[in-house]
Amino acid sequence: MAAAPVATPLRCAPHRLGLTVGLIEESKVGGTCLHNGCIPTKALLHAAEPRGQRT
Repeated sequence: MAAAPVATPLRCAPHRLGLTVGLIEESKVGGTCLHNGCIPTKALLHAAEPRGQRT
């Protein structure tokens, strides 16, 4: 099972049943979204907003 944030609910269900879950990742643990995809992009866009417009 992948280690990306989106897979967290999928990893939790078998764990609650007492099963062992193995993580397989091609590169960095966390995948593209965590390291250079949507999460860093959202952080950079938020940091770039003028102070008066931050929500």
